[in-house]
Amino acid sequence: MFDKIIGMLNFSTEFLGEALLCSLAGMVGIFIVVGVIILTVTLLNKASSRPKTKEDK
Repeated sequence: MFDKIIGMLNFSTEFLGEALLCSLAGMVGIFIVVGVIILTVTLLNKASSRPKTKEDK
């Protein structure tokens, strides 16, 4: 069944592994970029917040 679908799509199975590796690398890259952005925003937020004083309470 899977072979028939691959045949109908004219998809070469030789490049399937390479395509999966490229897509996996892309997903890992996206997660790294999103993580760095979240970490940067968190650190900048903590660095820019002023300490609470008695007047703020």
